[in-house]
Amino acid sequence: MTKGVISRYNTLEQANASLLQELMQKDDSIDKAQQDLAELNKSKTDEVLGYNSTIAALHSKLEKCYQITHKKEEKTVRQKIHHRNQCQLYGQLELAIKNIVDLKCRAVKLKPGQPPHSLIDKLSIIQAYLLERESVYKMSQEAITPTSSPGPV
Repeated sequence: MTKGVISRYNTLEQANASLLQELMQKDDSIDKAQQDLAELNKSKTDEVLGYNSTIAALHSKLEKCYQITHKKEEKTVRQKIHHRNQCQLYGQLELAIKNIVDLKCRAVKLKPGQPPHSLIDKLSIIQAYLLERESVYKMSQEAITPTSSPGPV
């Protein structure tokens, strides 16, 4: 019976030693796994920080692009308004020239069946009309003001 108890003790001692050794191996393996996890966590954190830095740089570029685009859009709107105003002014000027030619310059002789088509033709007609009016005015002024006539000598 003592032999059985000693045998049982030896078996339990070997099992205990085996379990302690296995426990130590598992503990080492857990430590290594925790160390690997910490390294992986640090690596991924660094990677995320790198991505965040890249995103921040790209966001900054995007904001600059938005600002440039906004300025260009404002400039385009101003140019369109200016162009529209210039076109409107040109149209009004062209209409005024046509009205002057139609209403005031009928005295200028045109070839029959050939109304002036170009702006230069119309302006030439107006110029001729104004020169004619100026000469008429000068003649009327000369007629009104007494000229110094030579008296009896």
